Formats: sequence, structure tokens, C-alpha cells
Amino acid sequence: MYGLAKTFQAAGLAVMAWGFIKTFPHLIPPKIFLLAALFFITGWAIQTWMLKN
Repeated sequence: MYGLAKTFQAAGLAVMAWGFIKTFPHLIPPKIFLLAALFFITGWAIQTWMLKN
């Protein structure tokens, strides 16, 4: 489960980096940013609430 959480977080960061590189002189499109944030927050939520010990 820890690996799944970290994979979601890494995917969110990768999507955000891809959006930044793709549209470099301009801002990241909102849809790409929201997709990246959704991935990252999903991983963070799994790590925070589902892996409490």
C-alpha cells in the first residue's frame, strides 16, 4: 500500500512536470494541473489515512 501511495504521488509530480515542460513559457493548463493535483492528493490521502500505525 505504501508503494501505491508513493506511485500516485510520483505520477502527480510527473504530470505536473510534463505540463510545465510542454507549455514552458506559459502557465500550466488548469486541466493538467488539476489532474496532477488529483493524483498527488490521492497518494497523500492513502499514505496519511490508510497507512496509520
